[in-house]
Amino acid sequence: HSRTNRNVRKKARLIHRHAWICGLQCGNGHVVCCACGGGGNGNGDGGANKHCDLCGRATAYTHIPYMDGLVDAYQVPCPYRNFGCARSIAYHSAAEHLDKCAHAPCYCFECAFQGSPASLLRHLTEESGRHCWPMEKIKYQICRPLVVPASEHRLLLVAEEDGRVFLLAVGAGRGAAGVRPVNVVCVRGNVDADARPVYTGVLWVDGPPAAAGHLRSSFQLKGDVANCGVPGEVDMEHGRLHAHVNPEMLHGESKEIHLRICITKFW
Repeated sequence: HSRTNRNVRKKARLIHRHAWICGLQCGNGHVVCCACGGGGNGNGDGGANKHCDLCGRATAYTHIPYMDGLVDAYQVPCPYRNFGCARSIAYHSAAEHLDKCAHAPCYCFECAFQGSPASLLRHLTEESGRHCWPMEKIKYQICRPLVVPASEHRLLLVAEEDGRVFLLAVGAGRGAAGVRPVNVVCVRGNVDADARPVYTGVLWVDGPPAAAGHLRSSFQLKGDVANCGVPGEVDMEHGRLHAHVNPEMLHGESKEIHLRICITKFW
């Protein structure tokens, strides 16, 4: 799935690189692309000692200013138009647009489905479907307590204000120490760090009740919420709003984790 997204972006960058096409001409007015007239370096500078096939001799290629305007005016539909983006993009700006397009698709980890975060949410949570992931509603800037079972767990969190989808991923106990990793990500296809809006979060992990005369264990993390286009491929070893929970913080024989999470949205 991530390979598919990379291929779309690679194609857009090739469009960007070839936006210089038909930018040079020889002394007799024969037009060539910059790769041919510029010696294959793609910088569009032309120069002398180049061979014109039509003239049959060496020549000097010069830049054609009016061709820049033609290339700038040429627009193409966003490659993500099937996912809701209705914008037309300047031919040479396709790669830049894809880096920030809010309609970049997300992908299902367990099958070939791809679509918007909202459609992926429906796909993953359908009771009659093959996945049946659990889902909870949250509100921005309001702390939400959650109890996570001992097994590996994925919980989709949906903001009531705008339908934005987040994922709380908790791994099973690993190694002799039984440490459980916890990660919180925003589900959206555009995973670039400067994608807007930006989300920050606060994650609390609360240990079991302490004995009389002792302090209950608890810790708090603050950080940006990273983006993830494939919820099932969350990195459980690294992250921005990420923690490792020691066995001492688990509750009773059930080994549950008691969390609180609060997410804030910034434009």
